[in-house]
Amino acid sequence: MDIASLGLTSYKDGVYQEIATDNPSAIGAATLGEVLLVFSTVIMMIILYMLRFLDRIRAQRERLLRTLSEASPASQPDISMEARRQESMARLRVVRRFQLVFYLLLIAVGVVFVQHQFYVARETYVNSADAHYHQVMRVDSPYLDAHEETEIESAFAQIGSRDDYVRLVSQLESQCEAHGQKVPQFNPW
Repeated sequence: MDIASLGLTSYKDGVYQEIATDNPSAIGAATLGEVLLVFSTVIMMIILYMLRFLDRIRAQRERLLRTLSEASPASQPDISMEARRQESMARLRVVRRFQLVFYLLLIAVGVVFVQHQFYVARETYVNSADAHYHQVMRVDSPYLDAHEETEIESAFAQIGSRDDYVRLVSQLESQCEAHGQKVPQFNPW
């Protein structure tokens, strides 16, 4: 989380604001979006490769037809060394282009993978912090009246920073301890 935030407090505040939204389905929706993005990219790459492959076959067929129509039936076309060298160089350029595209795609996939890992770490922490709050709230709820519960839920919905979260959860944990209840340890980021 520290690496993903780059030390920015606005990033950290955004994490706690996301905790306050109390939305457990956010990670599922985001993961689905990324899976669809990767799937779409793979399909587009296959389509582009097939179009390029078909275009090369069409060009080779046209060259062959042109060569056959220009050559006399009795003579064999003589391919010079220079023509073979030029054809080899052209094929080498195509291979180099495919290598470049492959390396660029590999870098792009790496960037998306790293970004996804940061996102998963963030969402995992958000879910953990949210679950901790709800667990402490359930432990403390027998000792709260309806008005106090409503005030605490309202304060939770308004969390805007780590300090807000720590203050609210610490208040609940201290009430639990005052009544002899135990809550699991959680270290806010």
